[in-house]
Amino acid sequence: MGLKDYFNKSAETSDKSSIEGLRTHYYRGRVEQVTEAVCTCLKKDGAIVRNVDNERHEINFDSAMYSGVATLSVVSFTEIAVDFNLMTFNILPGQKGKKAIERLYSYLDRELELKKMNGLLQRESVLLLLIKKLLKQHKIYTKRIKIEV
Repeated sequence: MGLKDYFNKSAETSDKSSIEGLRTHYYRGRVEQVTEAVCTCLKKDGAIVRNVDNERHEINFDSAMYSGVATLSVVSFTEIAVDFNLMTFNILPGQKGKKAIERLYSYLDRELELKKMNGLLQRESVLLLLIKKLLKQHKIYTKRIKIEV
């Protein structure tokens, strides 16, 4: 974590994010099911859902610690991508936005079936995480090794 990351008040997910916790998650389900699950997870996290736009598939929400937008992108009839864009209210955020996004994704992973993460199937991403963990245990640094599926 660099000094710039410590003072950054915004956090956003995308497919090409260099931070593993801020990558887009793809879920199996219909838009209505995923929208309801996102609203439920936001309420569990203490956020208030301000607006649900069914035309643009966006959910605006506020919390005591952050405000943001959840965007649902329809990839196919049964595959929905969920992205978050958060802005924290703290003077020194210290990656609280990243932690909130990871917490929201963990709620969603329990509610819905995770199909892909960053374009990888769930089993492939789990395998990559296990390989990286094994390499770290043997003190082989993963930044030098490029693992491709």
